[in-house]
Amino acid sequence: MLPLEWDMEEPDELGQSVSTDIGQSGAVMFEILVGQHCSFNLLQDWKEPGDLFTSPGRDSLPSTDGLWLGHIIEACWTQGSFTSADELAAAFDKQHIDPRDAGIGSDMEGNALL
Repeated sequence: MLPLEWDMEEPDELGQSVSTDIGQSGAVMFEILVGQHCSFNLLQDWKEPGDLFTSPGRDSLPSTDGLWLGHIIEACWTQGSFTSADELAAAFDKQHIDPRDAGIGSDMEGNALL
């Protein structure tokens, strides 16, 4: 359990933060929607052991153009777009999510699974 005085806005001693967690959440969303691995490597910019974790540069991540919820994934990968999980949840709450738009509940040909 985290101590009550824990500062959730600042990175810990290794460089992990809410921001890096949200970035990793974007990578998971990408993988689920696209079905391809997305490497959100916090060690990418390490020069030597002991360096802090950092979010990878945007140019090292795949394109989200035309992807359903791509604008939310993109924001997850942009420093400062979401400063908390609550902000990320609010972005989802603003979406009109129709499972037919994402192919959820259908097979590869679009046939209903239910």
